[in-house]
Amino acid sequence: MFNLEVWPGGVDCQLFHPYYEKQAIREQWGISKKYLLTYVGRLAPEKDVKTLLAVAKALPAEINEEVQWFVIGDGPQREELQIEAPANMTLTGYLTGEQLAEIYSASDLFVFPSPTETFGNVVIEALASGTPAITANSGGVKNIIKAGVTGYLCETGNVMEFTNAILKLLENDDLRKQLGIEGRNYALTQSWDKIFSNLLWHYRAVIDEPKIQKYA
Repeated sequence: MFNLEVWPGGVDCQLFHPYYEKQAIREQWGISKKYLLTYVGRLAPEKDVKTLLAVAKALPAEINEEVQWFVIGDGPQREELQIEAPANMTLTGYLTGEQLAEIYSASDLFVFPSPTETFGNVVIEALASGTPAITANSGGVKNIIKAGVTGYLCETGNVMEFTNAILKLLENDDLRKQLGIEGRNYALTQSWDKIFSNLLWHYRAVIDEPKIQKYA
């Protein structure tokens, strides 16, 4: 038996799921654009929100006309981002619980350029919500996203890679839907019930190991 086990964080798949009333959520928030792209996280340099802003501005004009960005979170760069944000970007402030879960569920894509995540809770919350994620290929996030299956991994700070990944998924409804399904399926394997069940199994294995060795 190994002497070391690494335990990932889990996700509440009963709170974060794809079955909320998406149209009602869009109406509640006044979203009239065809696509909703979402970022959730601290608005700070370590999250590379400048790349997020650059990506939003780099999308072709005809696509931007159909896109609404939701930036959920707070932090020292909020005022700067508010000044520089394009007209189709809404800074909602800090959201939690069902209100946050509804936005995940109503979103078409989750865009997360942060290169500094040790795990990436918001990424797996998005996947649990059936929303494909486009993220930086860095930190713990690269262990969550399976490229081309649950989302896409982009080089840190590479605006063109992020932009191309967004365009690819917005232009292919079937692919976007399939990635959402696969993301949800993966998140179900990382639910807190699964995590704790696996943890309990390993505890029992450690407790029983001396007995096994004694009678071997």
